[in-house]
Amino acid sequence: MQKYLKGIILCLVISIVSWLLGKQFPIVGGAVIAIIMGMIITLFYHNEETNAGINFTSKYIGALNNRGVLRISL
Repeated sequence: MQKYLKGIILCLVISIVSWLLGKQFPIVGGAVIAIIMGMIITLFYHNEETNAGINFTSKYIGALNNRGVLRISL
C-alpha cells in the first residue's frame, strides 16, 4: 500500500480542488476541471513514484464509483 500512497494523495488533491472549483463554476463542472487539471499536471510533473497510485485510483476507485458504491452528496 505504501507504493500507492503518493499517487492516491495526488488524485485526492486534484479531485478536491476540482470539486470546489466545480461548485464555483457549475456550467463547466468538476469533472471537466479535473480532466484539464490532470492534463496540465502531466505536462509539468513526471514522477515514476506516483504512477502506481494513479493507476490504482483510476482502476479500483473509479470502478467503485461507476457501480454506484461511492455515491456521496455534499
